[in-house]
Amino acid sequence: PREGVVRLARERAGGAARILVSNKGAVPEDIRPRFFEKYSTSGKESGTGLGTYSASLIARTLGGSIALDVSDPEGTTVAVTLPLAS
Repeated sequence: PREGVVRLARERAGGAARILVSNKGAVPEDIRPRFFEKYSTSGKESGTGLGTYSASLIARTLGGSIALDVSDPEGTTVAVTLPLAS
């Protein structure tokens, strides 16, 4: 939602840094399996479907990962985990 709030958090998880991006918007169940796929959109908003795909590609290129957490029924969190420099 345009009037929503996005929350950012960070934490250290062993030899990795974890960045959490959360909001109160829910991701529809039918979109969740393809959330990080190229050109995936909900069809409700205008967009190219490249945002979460690009984030996924960057995370993997840097040796990390990205995951969608929908365990909170009132919101969504995307967690990006990246290895720390040695």
